[in-house]
Amino acid sequence: MEKKRIFWYLVTVNLISLIFAIPMLLFFTNSFLMLSRPEIIYLSSIVFSFGIILSIIHFFSHFLSSRNIFKQKLQDVDVTTKWLNLVKKPYILSYHILLNLLIIGLVIIIFAILQYSISNLLLLSLISTIVIGLFFSFISLLLGDIFLNSLMYELAGQGFSLENVKKFPFTFSIRQKLYLSFTLIFLLSFLVGMFLGKNIAAFLITFLATFSLGLLSIYSIVYRIHKMRENANDLSEGEADLTMRLPVIVPDEIGKTSEAFNRFIERLEELIGSIFSLTDAIIKESEAIASGSEELNASIEEISSTINEVAHGAQEQSTKSNDIYKEIEKLSSITSGITSQMKMAVTSAREANEAASTGMEASIGTLEKMKEIYDSSQISSVTGRKLEEDSAKTGEILNLINDISEQTNILALNAAIEAARVGEYGRGFAVVAEEIRKLAIESANSVERVSLLINSTREGIKEVVRMIEGGAKKAEEGRMLVDKSEKDFEQISKTVTLVTTMINQVNESAAEQNESTNQLVSAVEKIASIASDTAASSEEVSASIEEQTASTEEMSASIQSLSQKVNDLIDSISKFKVSKNPKIEKETKK
Repeated sequence: MEKKRIFWYLVTVNLISLIFAIPMLLFFTNSFLMLSRPEIIYLSSIVFSFGIILSIIHFFSHFLSSRNIFKQKLQDVDVTTKWLNLVKKPYILSYHILLNLLIIGLVIIIFAILQYSISNLLLLSLISTIVIGLFFSFISLLLGDIFLNSLMYELAGQGFSLENVKKFPFTFSIRQKLYLSFTLIFLLSFLVGMFLGKNIAAFLITFLATFSLGLLSIYSIVYRIHKMRENANDLSEGEADLTMRLPVIVPDEIGKTSEAFNRFIERLEELIGSIFSLTDAIIKESEAIASGSEELNASIEEISSTINEVAHGAQEQSTKSNDIYKEIEKLSSITSGITSQMKMAVTSAREANEAASTGMEASIGTLEKMKEIYDSSQISSVTGRKLEEDSAKTGEILNLINDISEQTNILALNAAIEAARVGEYGRGFAVVAEEIRKLAIESANSVERVSLLINSTREGIKEVVRMIEGGAKKAEEGRMLVDKSEKDFEQISKTVTLVTTMINQVNESAAEQNESTNQLVSAVEKIASIASDTAASSEEVSASIEEQTASTEEMSASIQSLSQKVNDLIDSISKFKVSKNPKIEKETKK
């Protein structure tokens, strides 16, 4: 496409020189010199021969020099720069028409000198040659300007960079072009006016030439303005390609306007690139915050689950503590009964001792008293066994309390671990869990001490039972051996004394057991109260966690809304096509 355009441009420039410029020069020369027909034919053959030879040299020198570049790949930066610089050659060398006409005019002047040697005619021939040469050189210049700008717009549309192409230093501004056009038209009209009465054809030729000059001057300006308008419409209504730049080859008024337009597009491209980088950073931060919110929600759910477990365990502990409290109250009642029975046993032992003292006086009374002692011993034995069984049950209850304390300690440790995983949010609950653990340890220690006391009491009760059973056996022997009442009563007196001492000891142990039981009741009551407080605190913490979960969900919803708005912004600015220039890449890396 570009190769054909250069070809036709070179052909057009040479045709202008051969078809229009040389005939007009011959016309004015003939008017000055008043040549005969053979002389005109002779001079025309010489002039056209020179013109054809110069056109052929001009055409092939430029066209053949571009063949090697056209065969190479234009993607190469060096080749592209050389090729774009080559495109300017027809524009620069469009002045060859002036050179051709000056050479041909020199031939005509030499011909006139040889024929007439008239100075004023030579001067008119020289002036005519210069004016006609300037006129058609300016037409060639306008054609080159139109061709070059058209070609540059197409290359820019194909994505070629025009930054490395140097601007043409020898050019005319729009104002200078207009001044030069009117000056040449005036000079050409002046020359034609000198011979207007002799030949009407000169008027027609001048009219066509001046009309063509004015038309080309206007078109060379309007064409570039039209291209600027098309590019502006593409930005406002089309695909908004911000990589497009207006080619600036000629630094005239339109060229400077194009440079300002290119700077504006470059600033806009940098702005859009900055928006792209900022939206990308916002999306990444939103994703990071959303991910953190999800992790926080997961942690809160784990804490909530742990709190619910702790609350459930505290509720169970409270229930079991109430049950233990009731059982210990029963144990306290039994212990009070044992104490009362021990007092009765002491009284009975005293009565037995008195009976033994007076047994010598009344054998029948002694026998009856022995029977009462026997009966009392049986009752005491039954009561002692019952007390032993109750003591065993009390030990089982204490074991249950110990197990509950261990479970409470484990739950408190688990709660403290979960609270530590949460960090700042679980610090308050960690304090509560630590207090529960300390109380559980204290409860276990109290249960251990009570267990030791109960075991000691059980051993004493067993000993009492054995003694009571021994007393019953002695009473049975005394009843059977009434005739040996004296010896027997002495032995009974000793035995009763011993039993009284042991009963006093059992009574003291029972009192201590009663006191320990009261302490155990207070401890269990305190544990039940703490368990209730723990359950209430767990419910409050669970409610706070639910509120925090709701706040986190609202934050996640806000982040999703922000991400959606950023995506909408990206959709809006994605209509602009931007290049990967260093400034945009630098901002994107930031």
